[in-house]
Amino acid sequence: MLLKEFQYYRDHQEELIKIYNGKIIVIIGEVVVGEYTNKQKPQSAIREGAKENK
Repeated sequence: MLLKEFQYYRDHQEELIKIYNGKIIVIIGEVVVGEYTNKQKPQSAIREGAKENK
């Protein structure tokens, strides 16, 4: 289910940490669709991404 996203994270982990260190990121497919400092806000990006990938 999240294999593609997890693999993208693993393949780009060092780069993502340099860019987004300390932030919550939402990855859909092979795209970072959002970055957040608050744990509540990613929910909207996840819902929007789910709609787009149906």
